[in-house]
Amino acid sequence: MDLKKPAKITAKEIGRIVGCCQQAVSSVLSGRGNSKVSREKRERILEAARSFNYRPNPSALRLAGRPTRTIGIIPESSVFCAEILAKLSTSLRVLGYQSIVFPLIMNHEDEMVMDSMFHYGVDGIISLNNKSGNFEHDRLKIPGVLISYDNYDIDFDWRHGFGESVRHLIGHGHSRIGFILDAWSYSLTKMREGYEAEMIGNGLSCPEDWTVELLWNADFGRKLAGLIETEKVTAFLCSSDIIAGRLMVYLKQHGWRVPDDVAVIGFYGTSFDEVMTTSLTSIVYPIGEICRNAAEMIVAKVENKELARTAKPLDIRSRLHLGHSCGCPEREMKIVWWEGVPVSVEKMHCYRKPPPEGWLD
Repeated sequence: MDLKKPAKITAKEIGRIVGCCQQAVSSVLSGRGNSKVSREKRERILEAARSFNYRPNPSALRLAGRPTRTIGIIPESSVFCAEILAKLSTSLRVLGYQSIVFPLIMNHEDEMVMDSMFHYGVDGIISLNNKSGNFEHDRLKIPGVLISYDNYDIDFDWRHGFGESVRHLIGHGHSRIGFILDAWSYSLTKMREGYEAEMIGNGLSCPEDWTVELLWNADFGRKLAGLIETEKVTAFLCSSDIIAGRLMVYLKQHGWRVPDDVAVIGFYGTSFDEVMTTSLTSIVYPIGEICRNAAEMIVAKVENKELARTAKPLDIRSRLHLGHSCGCPEREMKIVWWEGVPVSVEKMHCYRKPPPEGWLD
């Protein structure tokens, strides 16, 4: 047997090494069990495939009408991008599928990227980006799962999460609660719906001018001061942890104490709150559960050859990660650093040497 390894071996090259035709190699490697291939030659073909780390060409499998057991992922730029991709890939691997990532440079490229995925030979698509609105299940040539955006298959339960944070603030005695956001979008609309529904459901007012949009708002400081000093707003929900953190710094610099004068709750559940002098209470984005469900959903669609949108889209609920910014007791920090810096408080980091139990709570 020729032991010189090609950079990437093909079925034709395995046939040359073993001394048989490409069709015989393809028959053995596909598991079709061609009876014309002798047992001895079959074993030599499989030995060569293992020795040279043979991987079938996904496009060739697609042309032959056979599954590649590969799922394409279209990510979205976010603070959790790396953790989401890692969790999706791991969840798919547990189910016997590999993944390949097709990043977008510009949002309008998603249709081109989806065509590239199809020609590459993926069996299905998981997309976290539909800002252009081009992800339409019925138009896809292969099964697809959309996380968030219109036509979603699985999403975070925005209304419940922000409603739960209002209930928590009410439990601390707050009745005049404002909402601070970066810019209107699909998710921000749902955030505000959850906030307003819970306020109204508890018989509390939430005038429109208690919502402060920050994008290009040079009048933000005067607006915030008016809400605190004139409207007597004593708590704010924020559309992200970074906005909540910067708000807390701003409040401190202008003479307001958190949480004594103004309580603050953020969103996402990022671990950066641990470096703040006042720990942040945050609505946790449930990365683990969303990724596990998305992986199971796309595999079921692929195996059942379903192209349509999921009949009953999933809305995944979350929890509050409690800090001192809402009025809860300050968390005790038991360790400065152990191994790596997880971005999310969901504790998905795989430690080479686990820390003592309770140290990272």
